Amino acid sequence: MSAARLLADAAAGDAIASVAVRSNEFSPVFERADGKPAEAVLSHEGKAAALWSGRIFFARGKILDARVADTRIAGEIERVAAKAPQGWTSDDTKLIHRESGLQCPAAFTLPGEDGDRLLALTAVSAYDRRNRDVSCNYAIDGDAAVTLYASYYPEMTLDDHAAGAVAAIRQNFSIRGELPVAVIEVEGESGDTLEPKLPVPLSGAFDVGDINGVPFKTAIWLAKTHGWHVKTRATYAQSDVTAEIAAAVLFGANYLNIDFKNRGDPTQPGPEV
Repeated sequence: MSAARLLADAAAGDAIASVAVRSNEFSPVFERADGKPAEAVLSHEGKAAALWSGRIFFARGKILDARVADTRIAGEIERVAAKAPQGWTSDDTKLIHRESGLQCPAAFTLPGEDGDRLLALTAVSAYDRRNRDVSCNYAIDGDAAVTLYASYYPEMTLDDHAAGAVAAIRQNFSIRGELPVAVIEVEGESGDTLEPKLPVPLSGAFDVGDINGVPFKTAIWLAKTHGWHVKTRATYAQSDVTAEIAAAVLFGANYLNIDFKNRGDPTQPGPEV
């Protein structure tokens, strides 16, 4: 069984029947850089820019939004099993956000030719008081940062979120060019699949230059279902295919998770957060 399939299983509520990896062109909507980021999107990007195994990464001395509330996990689900963060439940392997259906495995070993690496959940974050705008924050052995978001923005269009995210990315990173990213097609045993039943997500990446002589990229996957914006942000070496596939799998599995949960138990509308 492939690492992508195992990771999809770890991030999915139902068993996964198939996982397919395909290359995707840079989504044209991300070419827009004139968006005006909402406060929540700015907070998301501040977090994504600062997550680099605990170091301030491309934040250029900027202070993170003080309203962002973090609960540290340190990759050990046992520490939160008895008392999960507000709005979350846990089982032996992952945290589950009750309202959205976002599922975050505590840790996962990523095999590679140069040795295994650990994808570890380091913290969960809440960007609003209603707990309808949350993220799971990951590190991969200090080599990459991955953040999964579930945000209930029923009135915000996907295009507006994408344009705002790009504008915020450009505030935190020095962009040198645009790059494609891998997209994962996940199908559950029940027959639920991302395509064609769910719209194709937006995806793309940006060349952010070299770190210690190694070319890096920062990537985004974004979709909307039942009012929830499902997003993954990741920053990693351009040659790090494993990190890109891991981020794409976590996004694909949770796009399916959040859609499935909200088909049977939709989030009740209320003021946007």
